[in-house]
Amino acid sequence: MASTFPPDGSIYDASYSEAFDSDKLDLVQQAFDAAWLELSAAGFTADEATDGDLRSLLGEKIMALAAAGEFDSNQLVSRALKSFRAF
Repeated sequence: MASTFPPDGSIYDASYSEAFDSDKLDLVQQAFDAAWLELSAAGFTADEATDGDLRSLLGEKIMALAAAGEFDSNQLVSRALKSFRAF
């Protein structure tokens, strides 16, 4: 399954602008950035060959939580990270 998330680190996709307002998109992006920092600190991002896939997976998890109505940044981060074994 091809990801819709760009490898540049942004989880913004034009299709989400219709579902979320800009404030919610900013909040989701901040949650993604915070979660990525935690994954990096835990050593999940050591292999540049798989970082793009990992970023996509993380972005998809956070966007799914937001689509279900979760917009608390701390909850977005912690719930997305729980799906990764070390968290």
